[in-house]
Amino acid sequence: RADDMQAFDDWGCSQDARDFPFDPPITSNGVQQAKQLADDLKKQFLSVGLVISSPYLRCLQTAEILAEEFDAVVLLDQELGEVLGPDVFESRPPTLVRSWKSTSSLCQTDRVKAGRAMGKKPQWPETLKNARVRYAKRFLDYLRRARRAKKSCILVTHGHMLQVCANILPETQHLKVGSVDYAAAILATCRQSDGSFATLPVLL
Repeated sequence: RADDMQAFDDWGCSQDARDFPFDPPITSNGVQQAKQLADDLKKQFLSVGLVISSPYLRCLQTAEILAEEFDAVVLLDQELGEVLGPDVFESRPPTLVRSWKSTSSLCQTDRVKAGRAMGKKPQWPETLKNARVRYAKRFLDYLRRARRAKKSCILVTHGHMLQVCANILPETQHLKVGSVDYAAAILATCRQSDGSFATLPVLL
């Protein structure tokens, strides 16, 4: 992300940074990480037709890269967004997420098909506990949908949700995830009685 102290990105001096200081884009290094992540997922023989993203710009940009690689459609879901409280933001941000018009103008492809974001927008001040419950419900909801449809999709979200997903899945419940690096991912697989399966990658 372009606001990382180690990124040395010009975005920090831009008008966009002044208008949306809490919604940075990804860096050129982030673009390469997203492409590498797509290659790694392809090695899992995934067939993905849908990428669902947090409305934050860096997530949307990552989702677009993945959608291009998988020839998929991108949808936005507000419930995949950041923890909207003092655990992440020191004070209530004046302008947090961009309007749909502003966001859509920054899309690099025609992969984003929705005219608005899905889900219920979190309300300030959201506690970390409530956000974790939100993440867990949304993750399980998408997992059930993938199982019913027998189709895989990708979720692009934030570090706290990745931690929640790791706590839910049987194979990773024993792990204590203290922090999550950029371009991290976790794979959830639903297997059917007939042997078929759907995979739900959750990415940061």
